[in-house]
Amino acid sequence: MGRQLLRRQRAAAPPPLWISYGQAPHDRLVPSLSKDDARRIGAELKRWSQRPTGDTNARALGLSAVLVVLMLVAAQHVSQPAAAVRTLAVMFSVMLGALHYMSLGMLRGLLRAGVPEAQEALDAVRNPRRISAFDMAMTWLLVAGLVRHFGEG
Repeated sequence: MGRQLLRRQRAAAPPPLWISYGQAPHDRLVPSLSKDDARRIGAELKRWSQRPTGDTNARALGLSAVLVVLMLVAAQHVSQPAAAVRTLAVMFSVMLGALHYMSLGMLRGLLRAGVPEAQEALDAVRNPRRISAFDMAMTWLLVAGLVRHFGEG
């Protein structure tokens, strides 16, 4: 009898680690940060989210320029440059898309952990005038598609 009761209690309890990105009752499992940590992280997020959009876009375009140079240098030394450019463009797209997904998840987690400035950062990431990592990932997929269309003709 005691074992059956223990089994029912174990089955009813939520797992100790629950991974989900939806707004669900398991949010109570997210440990809250100390007030000092929340204040420090909040100050950094506030500083980041208040950066001018032009500066952030310039950095994103600078990163893209560096990636283009690296891609063109790598493509010069292979037998099929179009295939190399296409492969590198897809790789950059996957990396930037993963970075975008992880940063949004991190900001949502910080919001659940008690950092209200994370909402400002989420709003800044979603600003339609700001170039995000997702925008850059889609641009690299466009490059891969164009190279496939024009590069092997």
